[in-house]
Amino acid sequence: MNMKVYYTYEEALEIIEKFMIESGIRKYCENICKGECCKDCPNPCFKRGQRRLPCSVYICDWLRYLLPNSHALQYLDELIFDSLLEVMQRNPYYHPNEEVKEKFKILKSHLNVIKLFEVTKYKKITEYLISNKIKVYMKDEKELKKLKKILRSYIK
Repeated sequence: MNMKVYYTYEEALEIIEKFMIESGIRKYCENICKGECCKDCPNPCFKRGQRRLPCSVYICDWLRYLLPNSHALQYLDELIFDSLLEVMQRNPYYHPNEEVKEKFKILKSHLNVIKLFEVTKYKKITEYLISNKIKVYMKDEKELKKLKKILRSYIK
């Protein structure tokens, strides 16, 4: 018998936040990018000091392109967004809702993939970007490809 086992909203948030902090992604976004992706949000998490799940899992396309497992990261982002959208019936980025925490669930098998990522590779990439003060938000494709090539050799 194959039972489906789920994480709650709080459990999922804790796993995502742990990865974002240990990988250095959170530090990069806060110190170099400074919340560019959140600038249009009327109630951004970083100003309130309390993270919401859709915001925590979000990584901009430019940064995600440079990271290992970029497709899996995008899948998790979309999976969580779509799950929240189904429960809330409105954009989860801009409409925090406490009731969602009770209704949200995500299969452990889907989210556990993040635990398999080699955090040290992410850490090396984010440390390189931070130490060189490289802001990737809105960089053109040619610059990103060049940077990705540098980062690949850097993390080996």
